[in-house]
Amino acid sequence: MRTSRICVTATVLALAFIARSTSAGPIDFEIVDFTTDSKGDLVAKGRKQQLLSDVVVKVIECCEPPTFTKSVLLHDGFTLCLSFERRPHIAGFGMWIATEPEAFRWEWFARGPRGLLESLRHWFIGGPNDIFEKIQEGGRVRVRTVDSAGSEDIAEIEFLTDVSLRLVNPESGRLIYRVNIANGSRFTVLP
Repeated sequence: MRTSRICVTATVLALAFIARSTSAGPIDFEIVDFTTDSKGDLVAKGRKQQLLSDVVVKVIECCEPPTFTKSVLLHDGFTLCLSFERRPHIAGFGMWIATEPEAFRWEWFARGPRGLLESLRHWFIGGPNDIFEKIQEGGRVRVRTVDSAGSEDIAEIEFLTDVSLRLVNPESGRLIYRVNIANGSRFTVLP
């Protein structure tokens, strides 16, 4: 009887590990089109239940340290992307939406600053310094990192607030889309 309980427990733990290592997300989003109406038209709203197999990773090794880009297709040609340099301490990263034809706008997230209570908690009891703030228009995310040969690698971004990512026409600089990612969404790029 004891042996069968151990086997069942081991099987459940193995299945939980496999499920965690293959599933990711979800990412709740909406896409708003500003090409014909300055107030915007909602063109898509949904949930991307991503799998780790959905993630595309590119390494740009033209400089030191190399730059990593990780992305996942959200909806109908709109791809959520992030880019960062692996360093012992990642100070910030870029996030954007890629489209075809190409529209683009970096949204930069920097580690901290924190609110007073969060800063005091970190100062007194330590813990991860994992909150990043969107520089323009606001927004906060928690970033889970993993160690990769002495450098941080981004594994997951949890949205602590709604975050809006803008797409602009590269020639005119005019806003053409906003992709809004909802509070509670998780962009998972590593197990």
